[in-house]
Amino acid sequence: FSSSSTSDRYPLSYLGDLFAITGAVMYGLTDTVGEHFVKNVNRTEYLGMLGFFGLIISAVQSAALERDELRRIFFEIDAEDRNETMRAMVWYGICLVYYYVAGSHFLM
Repeated sequence: FSSSSTSDRYPLSYLGDLFAITGAVMYGLTDTVGEHFVKNVNRTEYLGMLGFFGLIISAVQSAALERDELRRIFFEIDAEDRNETMRAMVWYGICLVYYYVAGSHFLM
């Protein structure tokens, strides 16, 4: 066994806890605001704005943070692996659309 404590081995371990708490709070806030918009404004407008701004934010994040992976997917791997990756991404998108449409229906 090592004589060093956990904080010595992982000096920034509190950062993971902070990110987890922040993510949980933001997720709860998103659900609360979503419920307000679905009940008081318009379900279609809520889904449209969620999709529109989600697309913009995701595109910026992908371009900034996943540039190397996107380059590898589109230019460096063979066609079979690229097709498999794209199928997984499309199915993930379909599942997200179903999740948000069903969730907004549940919140009404």
